[in-house]
Amino acid sequence: MNISENIQLFTLIFIGIGIIIAIKQLRDQHEWYRREKAMSYSNLYHSELRKTKDILEETFNIVSRTDSIPLDDIINKIENDKRLRLELNYLLTYYENVGLACFNKIADEDVLFDLMASTLVSFRNKLSNYIDFRRKEANNPRLWTNFVCIAIQWENKLNKSKVHKKPKLGTLRKNR
Repeated sequence: MNISENIQLFTLIFIGIGIIIAIKQLRDQHEWYRREKAMSYSNLYHSELRKTKDILEETFNIVSRTDSIPLDDIINKIENDKRLRLELNYLLTYYENVGLACFNKIADEDVLFDLMASTLVSFRNKLSNYIDFRRKEANNPRLWTNFVCIAIQWENKLNKSKVHKKPKLGTLRKNR
């Protein structure tokens, strides 16, 4: 091999290394974006969602209750106050978008799970009567499907994690 061939070989090696590094950086950037997107679903960034939860808590005790809201109670209250239907639909559509972001890998599911799994599962259970009612009323069995599916998956995952609980952060620090 002469000097020219050596230079070409080293050039190809450096270009190859550069391409590998660029691909890794693109993957890392994509993962960072997905995690950042997941964090954007936090209540901290959605004042309208906080207002909706406050209205629904005041009307239905949606945060503090443990049972499913009776359909008659929902129907009576939304007939008397039309904005409640909008608030319920807003909340369910918000969580529908969370499910959609997870299933399409737009946002990192692990981050979203840690961020809101218990709340999302709880709201699905509390609003299941309303979801079924709206699906029949709209003749649309796919209404809020991503929300319901992700809630079921996360509920199963939460139930499994109760069996295999992670140690608390403070416990890990004490054992060092």
